[in-house]
Amino acid sequence: MLKKGLSTHIFVYNILNETIVRQIKAAGFDAIEIWGMAPHFNYKNNDEIEKLAQLLKDNEIKVVSFHGPIYEEVSPPKERKWLSLASTDVNIRQKAIDETKQVIDCMGLFGAGHLTVHGMEERKETASKKAFHKSLSELAEYCKEKGVRIAIENILHGSSARDILKLLDDRYDPDVVGLCLDLGHANISGDPAADLEECSERLFALHISDNNGREDLHSIPFTGTINWLEVAAVLKKIGFDGYFMYEIRNRDDMNEALREINESFEKVLEGFNNA
Repeated sequence: MLKKGLSTHIFVYNILNETIVRQIKAAGFDAIEIWGMAPHFNYKNNDEIEKLAQLLKDNEIKVVSFHGPIYEEVSPPKERKWLSLASTDVNIRQKAIDETKQVIDCMGLFGAGHLTVHGMEERKETASKKAFHKSLSELAEYCKEKGVRIAIENILHGSSARDILKLLDDRYDPDVVGLCLDLGHANISGDPAADLEECSERLFALHISDNNGREDLHSIPFTGTINWLEVAAVLKKIGFDGYFMYEIRNRDDMNEALREINESFEKVLEGFNNA
């Protein structure tokens, strides 16, 4: 059975608080991925962490996963201090590892099963790939100690799903390290349905959004060029039983956006069941 989930990325410019949690619940979402970046989610404040964990429990919302930090704090893109696990700058890479570990340390309290991290920044064989291997090796061991998994996301202008599969090969424990397939990114770099089939054996998670095949719009499914009924059929074929995790860009009218997300999921679910 395909399950519906919502990344709190849609609320990225707001602090994840009681108002947002209740809005998520009221819209019919019982499972989320927490966008692990401050101040949206302050993973350095234990009191706030414990309060949020209890709030989600009280509202019966399951935390499926966390998204690892890709910048130090939420701010306009041009002002962000980016974090990269593939940086060839030792200080930047170590900062990214340290911040990511702090998010991992929170996951047990929420019962989250996996952490999503961004993959390599370049497709070529460069020092960046070696740097990413160093980061991933350290984080994979840390995640294993903590009893959680790590899913590498295909990103724009960087690692595709195929690139990630080649990178993982037999080097990493398949029970610990896998792939988060962002179908919006896959639509720009290739074919989402084909990528799903190709990476099915190492597929831990999905990020769901639509676009025009050129820009990373993080739009709601059925508003772009992705063939979602084909995607649904492939998900049925490969036996995917995880979460259809919506990662949608923030909107002016959040309630309307959540309603449209629900409508799109009903269409996908119908296609999945009829495949």
